[in-house]
Amino acid sequence: MFWQLTVVSVTAVIALGTIFINKKTSKQKATLDVILNDYQDAQFVEADNHISPYIRGTAVDDNNARIDLYEIYQNKGGQWEKERGHLLTVINRHEFYACEINSGVLDEDLFKRLHCTNFIKLWNAVSPLVMKIREEERKDTIFRELEILVALWKANPLKASDL
Repeated sequence: MFWQLTVVSVTAVIALGTIFINKKTSKQKATLDVILNDYQDAQFVEADNHISPYIRGTAVDDNNARIDLYEIYQNKGGQWEKERGHLLTVINRHEFYACEINSGVLDEDLFKRLHCTNFIKLWNAVSPLVMKIREEERKDTIFRELEILVALWKANPLKASDL
């Protein structure tokens, strides 16, 4: 009887361990699939490539003045229609990732290793714009998931030992 109980207990522990490992592996695979699919998403790649100079602050107008992201967002006169669409595509995609990471659907450690710097740079560039949008719309939840994730990653920066 004792041996039977021992065998059943050991089997249960092994089964639980296998389930845990499979769950973690599945989450990592899903995360990699999401990331790899982005590299193949022509619309997102175009949006990211097109809006990057504006986010980095290197895009200038005819007078050599830096183009403000809020000006693009407002799109007065319709001159920034394409750029506005690209900007919102990039921010919304990162907000989606942040939501999925914050809720545990995607593997945060893996995503952080691959995109920590990109997320922080993006948030640093767009946070003034986001604050203005929140104020105008009177909604504190706009792009909140992205803000929360970046705050967590800034508080716990990526270290060489994480790689």
